[in-house]
Amino acid sequence: MEDQVAQAALAMVNPTTDSATRRQASQFLEEWTQRHDAWDVYAKWLGSFRSMQEKTSDQIAMQMLCLTMLQTKLRKEIPRNDPSKWHPSIQIVRQELWEYARQQQFSTDASLSSLLTPCCICNAAVIVRCGILSDFMSHVGNTNSDLPPDAMFRLLACIPYEMEACQDLTTPQVTQELVPFLEVVLDIIRRGLEDTSTSNIQLPACMALKEWSNISHVSLSQLNTPTCGGQRAVLPALMSLLSSSTSYNDERLLQAASQALTAAVMVVSDHCTPTREAAAASMWNAISSGFIVGPMQLASQNEWHDACHALATLICTFVTEQVDDLISQPAEVGLEFLLQIQAHPHTPVALIPLDCWLTVQETPLEDRHENWRKPLLRKVVATLLTRMAYPTNFVNWEEELDLDSQEFNELRRMVTDVLVSGYYLLRGELIQTLTNHVRTATHWTASEAALVCLSQIARDVCGRCKSNAAAGTSIARDRDLTCQELLQLLDQLVSVDAKQQHSVLLASILNFCGSYCPAWNSMNCPPQAILRLLQFLQSSFSILPLESAKATRAVFVSCLSKSMPSLDDLQGSNNQSSSIMPLVLKSVRDSMEAALATSSEEAMTMVAEGATRLVTKTKDAVMARQGLVNDLIHPIVQRGQLAMNAFPESGDSEDWLSPNVQLALESLVRIMSVIHVIVRFCDAPYVPAVSEWLLMEIGPFLEAVQGRTTNLGAQQLVIPKWITIHMQLLRNSASQESMVLAMFSNTIPLIVQALEGTKDPSTLRYISAAVEMFGGKSDEVDHSFKELLAHVTNIVANHAQSTECAELLQSFFECMQRFILYGPRALCYNPQFGTILTLAVESIRALNGAKESTRASLMFLSQLFGFNLLRVSPQVQQVLQEAWQMVLKDMLKHHGSSLVQSCVVGLAGGPQMLWPAYADCLFQIVQSILNNPRGENGSADFTDEMLQQWLLSSMTSVISSKDTNMTTDMCSQVVSILFTLARKGTKGRPKAKMLLSDFAKILKGEMAPDALVSYALQ
Repeated sequence: MEDQVAQAALAMVNPTTDSATRRQASQFLEEWTQRHDAWDVYAKWLGSFRSMQEKTSDQIAMQMLCLTMLQTKLRKEIPRNDPSKWHPSIQIVRQELWEYARQQQFSTDASLSSLLTPCCICNAAVIVRCGILSDFMSHVGNTNSDLPPDAMFRLLACIPYEMEACQDLTTPQVTQELVPFLEVVLDIIRRGLEDTSTSNIQLPACMALKEWSNISHVSLSQLNTPTCGGQRAVLPALMSLLSSSTSYNDERLLQAASQALTAAVMVVSDHCTPTREAAAASMWNAISSGFIVGPMQLASQNEWHDACHALATLICTFVTEQVDDLISQPAEVGLEFLLQIQAHPHTPVALIPLDCWLTVQETPLEDRHENWRKPLLRKVVATLLTRMAYPTNFVNWEEELDLDSQEFNELRRMVTDVLVSGYYLLRGELIQTLTNHVRTATHWTASEAALVCLSQIARDVCGRCKSNAAAGTSIARDRDLTCQELLQLLDQLVSVDAKQQHSVLLASILNFCGSYCPAWNSMNCPPQAILRLLQFLQSSFSILPLESAKATRAVFVSCLSKSMPSLDDLQGSNNQSSSIMPLVLKSVRDSMEAALATSSEEAMTMVAEGATRLVTKTKDAVMARQGLVNDLIHPIVQRGQLAMNAFPESGDSEDWLSPNVQLALESLVRIMSVIHVIVRFCDAPYVPAVSEWLLMEIGPFLEAVQGRTTNLGAQQLVIPKWITIHMQLLRNSASQESMVLAMFSNTIPLIVQALEGTKDPSTLRYISAAVEMFGGKSDEVDHSFKELLAHVTNIVANHAQSTECAELLQSFFECMQRFILYGPRALCYNPQFGTILTLAVESIRALNGAKESTRASLMFLSQLFGFNLLRVSPQVQQVLQEAWQMVLKDMLKHHGSSLVQSCVVGLAGGPQMLWPAYADCLFQIVQSILNNPRGENGSADFTDEMLQQWLLSSMTSVISSKDTNMTTDMCSQVVSILFTLARKGTKGRPKAKMLLSDFAKILKGEMAPDALVSYALQ
């Protein structure tokens, strides 16, 4: 067996082993290590390796594998403090491991150093589980311990982790087990930190301190208390280690020491104690002597980023935890050091002090020293402006090699809270500082950083600009200063040619202009200034279309539309300002033209939204019509007509595939998206005729679009947009019934034609909207919908066998749900009603992968047969009750058995996300039969026994085909409980769905059958 294990281990570590052999060796070792006799082999293996004089790389790798497997076996098969369950060979393994760790070769032979950590982990597992931790601590606490120092500290570091890995101990119990040994451990670590005679001891000592601090929650007071009755504590030694700037050759030492001390600082159990206060004072005062500062400088020079991060975290955590004591002191050196960290070139390090500034801002001003007030925030802002700026040679991110875009953007995002809190302290002074920074900067990167800062605090600054404080008050003076600075900056920014700006700077200018739109409105910015701003934005569309469109929309919506009543008043007066409104409408047209000149659909729709919301706010009908029709719709329709002029007259696919035609088609699709946005936001409270004007202008264009897109591929792109516009027109014109009916009458033949030609689901969504709007209005309308539904059902049924019908079926059954609620007569008395039900049942049974269409059909059937639980008008409820007696009952009797079986099969093997839908459909079938009137012969037609037979036969069929604990008696129990819940109607519905979901879980083995007991008891 020993030879087989050795051969398998050698096969695992040999790089030339093929994958099949390595897989077999791995399987063999996994099975072998679980055997009891493996302990004997492990003991011999450890002993033989220790006795080897010369060790090859393969033997070292085999030992690494042996120790790794042994770790797992020790943790699994040695119950803590229970010798009766230990294998007899464990004592031998324990002795071999201890002798293994005592080897001096680990210190003298670098090739063996990798084995020391797994060896110490195994020793720690034995020490913790065999209950010999006290003996171990007594041994290593003796200065004459025969354990090499490196091994001793590594073993100490593993003890807390192994204690935490014990499954029988909770976190508080782990701490309780370790606390009695804490003073001994700290004394050992102190000696290691103070020992400069032995090389490479400070790093494992710091690692041990880090582990004990994290798991045992060592406090700052404990680190500052002399150990074992001596005169010296750990903290001075640790501070001495973190005060040098030359004696480090490994960044891990700085990292471990910093993390250990950070963990102690974060322990709050000793807050306000004299020992902690003394420790904190010594640490803060030591900064001036190089504590943390010196190592930070060295780590920064060597680009030890992890060490820099750990050191910065230490000082910032210390300041955050001790802020109440520090904030009343001058602290020039400490604050200067924090600002240096803020300016660190490595972004993750520069982010760390941000929490410090936010914590400082939580303290009232009267409790702070002057250095912690405005002077500090001024320096923070100045540092952030420098740190947030792009490199002076920046062109774009594709060519930038020295700066990480993700880190840079994260920095800009994270500073927002600090800037906002700084604004609430500095107020107008901060605005003045930032605007001056923009004006006086000698390079675009500095101006751009200041503009970003201004944009990030825009919401709060706009709130100050809206203040109604009385003139002469401090708030009013600050408001006036802020408004003046912003207006001057705006005037300067828009007076420069956009094409002469760097694209990054231009993006920040556009963002600034859009972010302060509420301020432009509240500070009574002259309309001429806003028009100049819009001209500037129009000139930027060719460079940055999205950013320009976003800013333009903000100007229209948040600025000009709020000023529209006053502009209307100016228009009605006889002064010179009455010419403003035509200029505003001209700017609307120019902005729309600029957006249409780009290829960005998002930019077009943004401008269209803002322009529509602006134009519809005017009370002047003449101006509203001019703005909507002449300045907004006409340019868009003209672009659409121009695009259609490039379409071929025939529907030949080859003609439509030419590049020019494809570009024209894409342009038309974008234009129709813009038209949809206009229709959506065209809500004019003061001018009701707007909807009529809109239809008059857009209607002919939509007819032309439908007539010119003769190619099937083009229709698939255009028809969804075309239908979406018509749906929105229906909703917008709901109050004008005659116009809507005329529009619907003209549109519905085209919709049906599109459905026949393209099978596009959007056609059915249009019919759904129409039913919701017109259903039940009159017998004539219901008759029209009945004929329409019959024709649509034929089309869908003929296409239902296609492999690409899932989305069409989903839209069809969603449409049927609308018929139930708004046009039940057209549905239930339809000549194709039987076909609709058959289609629903077949879709549930056939489309296992089409989850959404299956869900839609289940919901349709649930609503149809559960009509008595629907919250609908009395008229609709009456129609459905009549339909139950005349149609629905017979249909349910015909399809009930197969429908119940499909739902049960779906619960047994369908996707879990559909279980609620299957359960609800099953519940509605049961409750409809039990609760609805059955008529004079109802008892003969529909009996409880027949319904019970449907359910039991379906469940029995399912459990017979599955390996499950569910029995026939359990199925009967489920049916009985389901009947009881169904008779409760709506109140029993949630519990019934839970019951059927639990039935599915029991079938899959995810739940014990005992779960049914709770339902039976209830």
